[in-house]
Amino acid sequence: MNYEPISEVSLKQSLFGAIETDEVSYKNYVIELSNVDNSCKCKFEVLGQNRICSEIKQIPSGPWLKEFKMYGIKLTDLENITLKVDKEIKLLIGADVAGKLFTGKIIPLKSNLTAVHTRLGWTVLGKLFGSEPSVESKHSLIISSLLTQTQCISDLGSLDVLGITGSAHRQTAKELEEETTKYFNETLCVNAEGRYEVALPWVVDNSSLPENIKLAEKSLLSTKRKLMTSGKLEAYGEVFDNWLSLGIIEKIPQGETGRVHYLPHRPVIKEGSTTSIRPVFNASSHALGFPSLNECLSTGPNLIEIIPTILNRFRRNYVGVSQT
Repeated sequence: MNYEPISEVSLKQSLFGAIETDEVSYKNYVIELSNVDNSCKCKFEVLGQNRICSEIKQIPSGPWLKEFKMYGIKLTDLENITLKVDKEIKLLIGADVAGKLFTGKIIPLKSNLTAVHTRLGWTVLGKLFGSEPSVESKHSLIISSLLTQTQCISDLGSLDVLGITGSAHRQTAKELEEETTKYFNETLCVNAEGRYEVALPWVVDNSSLPENIKLAEKSLLSTKRKLMTSGKLEAYGEVFDNWLSLGIIEKIPQGETGRVHYLPHRPVIKEGSTTSIRPVFNASSHALGFPSLNECLSTGPNLIEIIPTILNRFRRNYVGVSQT
């Protein structure tokens, strides 16, 4: 890279297993790093080493690739297949620098991985389980993806100094449930009309949620044809008219500039019931490559999981008492 050392540092390293190395002298360099599109640049000091560690294998195929696409997680070794990225690790970023690169955006994935967003792009951490039988799947893989580019040393003086914008931490399921419950209690209120209102508990950035209008329109046309065939179109429309008059729903103003997400709906018909026909909205619908509304929202505590505990309590004594 043609960098000139700025100093020399002597270090004694303490490794895993309480193994200590002899004191070794390293050359200290100031390097510049940028992401692929050069929209972010940073500089920091690094120590010279002929070989840092063994190569990291490319991320194997598996269900996690669909999750990456769903949440808009782009990894350089997957998106830029045409780039000949050297698998050998050429740069190791320590915790003293990594904390300044984290943006605070973390997405726990169902595949046991955690996607962490940095100023230089996405990186994926964790152990892979359940991949297709292969050499890679016979052992746990710790995977990461980060593409670096070197810049001219003469440009270092014009770079901005990085600042820590947030602390990155991985939330466990219990912590997420507790945070969702707390958020629900804090945002719950009664409006001027006497209705309860609560804010949506987003677990991912809602900017990834698409408008969904094409999917909603397609579903609406199909629903309309079925209602016309069964003669229920007018009755179905009356339900929406009633909701509109009661203020349960409202029309989107023409020329609305805010973000809008359309939900497909279908009728549920129960002859002889007080409500013979009612709409059901499908919040699990999503366009290809985009998340659904349900996937963007926290479900809160799983109450089904506590049912066995409740049932077991009734077996401890002769009489079981429940309070309502």
